[in-house]
Amino acid sequence: MEFKVFVKASEDFWNNYLKDIYHNSFDNQLTKNRKILYPSILLCTNANNHFSVELLGVQEGFQCLVVKAHAEISMEKYLSQFDIEETEPLYIFERGITPFPSKERLSL
Repeated sequence: MEFKVFVKASEDFWNNYLKDIYHNSFDNQLTKNRKILYPSILLCTNANNHFSVELLGVQEGFQCLVVKAHAEISMEKYLSQFDIEETEPLYIFERGITPFPSKERLSL
C-alpha cells in the first residue's frame, strides 16, 4: 500500500467513526450532563514503509480531523525518539505470550 492511500483511508475511517459517535451522543443517556472530547489531529507517519496513525489534540464537538503527514527514518527511532544503536533497553522481556512479567522475569 502506498503511504498516500494509507493516509486517505485512515482519514476517511477516523472522520466517519468519530462523526458517528458525535451524532449518536445527542440521544445517549451516558453523555447527559457530560462532555465528550474529540481528537483534532490525525498524524500519519511513514517510517521506512511502516505506517502508523495517531490521534492528537482535543476539541469539544467534532469537526473533521486536521491531517498531518510525517516521515521518519525507522519505526524504532520514531517510537523511542533515539537511534536504536545508541540506546540500551531498560527492560528486556521474555519471548512468547505471557502475562505481564514479574521482576524475576525482567533482565535489568
